[in-house]
Amino acid sequence: MLLAVGAAVLVAVIFAPSEVERVYGETKIAIAMVQTEASGTLPHVTLGVPGDERELDRCDGTFTEMVRYENPGTVPTWAAHNNCGGDVILPWEVGQQLSIDGVTYAVVDVRMLPKRVATSDDLIGIHGELTLQTCLYGQQMMKFVGVEKVSATASR
Repeated sequence: MLLAVGAAVLVAVIFAPSEVERVYGETKIAIAMVQTEASGTLPHVTLGVPGDERELDRCDGTFTEMVRYENPGTVPTWAAHNNCGGDVILPWEVGQQLSIDGVTYAVVDVRMLPKRVATSDDLIGIHGELTLQTCLYGQQMMKFVGVEKVSATASR
């Protein structure tokens, strides 16, 4: 039985790697959501250093402030690879609360963009004080969530 399961997984990885990655990501996210809900704590994000791919690829558990996304009309964008903690943002929708370095924020905007052709111009007009970004598992898409402090959200 174990050999059959192992063979099936091997075949799937070889012939449908994107689908395997997508299912893996969805499973990982679902488990993390249950753990977060059970603990009664907010999901947490730690902001790191400014940079680009090199800093992002360090995979140190922080979100890197992406200098290449800087553009008049955009807010600072912080990114993390999905497999380096960035996937925490994948299930979030408008209204989700989170902690960034000990301060409570709420998601106020969500934008999905194609991975290879999106530019910083595509981020113009996203709401929030800052944007968090990661890639979806097994898809050529990125998710951007605009967040702002809860106190600022409540005063609207």
